[in-house]
Amino acid sequence: MTFSLIDRDMAGEFFRTLGALVALLAILFLADTLVGNLSAIVGDSEVGFHWLLVYYFLRLPSFLIEIASLAVAASILWVATRKARTNETLAWMAGGVAPRRIARPLVLCSLALAIASIGANELFAQHGRREAERIEESIIEGKDVTRTENIYQRGSENRIYLIESFDSAAEEMIEPTVIELYPESRAPRQIVRADRAEIAGGSGRDWVFMNASVRNFDREGRLEGFLQESEYWIELEPKLSTFLGELDDPRMMSMAELRRYIKLIDAQGKDTSQLTTQLHEKLAILAGIAVIGLLMCAHAISPRAVGTIAGFGGGLVWIAAWYGVTVFFQKVGEAGLGIPPVLVAWCPNLIFGTIGVAMIWKR
Repeated sequence: MTFSLIDRDMAGEFFRTLGALVALLAILFLADTLVGNLSAIVGDSEVGFHWLLVYYFLRLPSFLIEIASLAVAASILWVATRKARTNETLAWMAGGVAPRRIARPLVLCSLALAIASIGANELFAQHGRREAERIEESIIEGKDVTRTENIYQRGSENRIYLIESFDSAAEEMIEPTVIELYPESRAPRQIVRADRAEIAGGSGRDWVFMNASVRNFDREGRLEGFLQESEYWIELEPKLSTFLGELDDPRMMSMAELRRYIKLIDAQGKDTSQLTTQLHEKLAILAGIAVIGLLMCAHAISPRAVGTIAGFGGGLVWIAAWYGVTVFFQKVGEAGLGIPPVLVAWCPNLIFGTIGVAMIWKR
């Protein structure tokens, strides 16, 4: 019965503290969004207040995920410091409850939040962030998000794209040419040219080519047929627009999108080691929420009451150390030294997770 009371007490206070902190940060983020774009509302532009709210709510999930590790750390430090100051931690330890047992509900809460952050990031947070960036650039700032330079993109499945320009906001190709190759001889099998092409449906695979000319060739390179169609449908790579647009930075992709991007790049015969490292880093950084929670428990759970400044100061040192080591290994991965991407991405969590376990176990 004592153990279940400890679990409910520690977890309940943790989530109450975390909820209050997250609400405060969300309000501050809203204030920053409004103040930072105040000129767009009161100026001569036609940007309405509702567009700032749309931007805010689209950007909010990814913002909360970005600050999740700091929010978890602050919540644990507050709960642990408060329990020590009221002598509850001392009473539990005097009753034979080990520090690792007191820390268990907080560690499990951190792990649950890490898993929830990974799921939210994959399901809607990254997508919302990209839409928010598009709204900020095309509506709030009034920038032209159309790429005007010529685009050459080697696709998978023996396909080459030549595109005059691509509008990432409208997901529209201007003067596209798609060349299908025979896999054995690399000779053209089909060439499709059109005035423009736009994505159709919600799958991200079907594209409609407007005023298209279609030429088919045999294996010897001789023209077999010619078609002129007002609308010609082609199934292309999944989410091709993601990789053609201005927002095709791998750091802006979810892990599922980045995996598909890696497959596309790999099919081109290019090196994907850095992209693979980035993929593992995305997962490792979110999993680091649980590691930071473990470190905060190891640092703060003690029968001796310490000052709030000392408790939070020591916690910040651990967080800074974790971030510093993470950045160091990211630079190692970018240097291309041949170290396996899994090792580069997960080493910080492995190091500090081991330190956290050892600290709690020796208490």
